[in-house]
Amino acid sequence: MEERLQKNLGPRVLEQTGAQAMRVLEDAKAAITQKTAETHDDFIKRYRANCRWWKNAPASCLADIAENQREHLNRGLGEFHQHWSMAAIA
Repeated sequence: MEERLQKNLGPRVLEQTGAQAMRVLEDAKAAITQKTAETHDDFIKRYRANCRWWKNAPASCLADIAENQREHLNRGLGEFHQHWSMAAIA
């Protein structure tokens, strides 16, 4: 009887095990594909956001530099004017 069960059930067990393994692999492949697509989309969004920031960054930096230079020049001119006025009085 044991031999008969092995003959009859052996091929079925192998077939079912193979089918189950295939389903597990297909599910894993689908999960990996989905996660890869999500990660790719997230990367593209971040990349585009960084490109927009870098595109505008030079103008912003130049404006900040120009403003700092203007302030520095105005302070220097104010100090020069103050020293010049004091020298004229003395």
